[in-house]
Amino acid sequence: NRQRNADFEAIEAIRSKLLNDETPISKFDFGAGTRTRIKTKSLKNIAATSLSSQKKARLLFNIVQYLKCETIIEIGSSLGISTAYLASANKNASVYSLEGNLDLIRLAKKTAFQLNLTNIKFIDGNFDDTLPRLLQTLNSKIDFVYLDGNHRFSPTLRYFEMLLPNLHQNSILVVDDIYWSEEMTQAWQKVINRTGVTLTVNLFECGMVFFSDKYSKRNFTLKF
Repeated sequence: NRQRNADFEAIEAIRSKLLNDETPISKFDFGAGTRTRIKTKSLKNIAATSLSSQKKARLLFNIVQYLKCETIIEIGSSLGISTAYLASANKNASVYSLEGNLDLIRLAKKTAFQLNLTNIKFIDGNFDDTLPRLLQTLNSKIDFVYLDGNHRFSPTLRYFEMLLPNLHQNSILVVDDIYWSEEMTQAWQKVINRTGVTLTVNLFECGMVFFSDKYSKRNFTLKF
């Protein structure tokens, strides 16, 4: 519809600017590297390598909009592009976006401000600290999770396990970059086989996880 297309165009205009911005950013590597290493990268390099593709971001938008998800968690804000898609899909939803880098949080907040999105709460710090604190404060179950942080085996599974008690039968969890590394592929296999997980959909770029007992235990692989 017209409003959806306007939202997409506004978000993509910001992505386009980020992809041409030479500003240096100190990137704290809480993800696949060591916990202490700091890399300085240009903003456009971070945008080119860490932002969800337009196709994937629109998939997230469509899921949230169709299911009218109200409580949404994103682990890994990056520059706020995927966050903006999630928040635009239901502007009455509460979107909690976690990020470990203060520079990236600042830029993600700027993205939200430019798009006049007021339903996002950005939370900075190491996910091992911020996620359990957030889960303790939520007054409602989580409808949708986008797990796009710390691309390693143990942290991915740890965050998944942390989230499970706060999910419900109709929750959907999306694990990003399931073939990003051997560790992520192993983590995805563990998720598939986890008790309580019913249906999973392998889209190569990401994996979708369902928990409803109306589905039989199956894993689908689809071209996306």
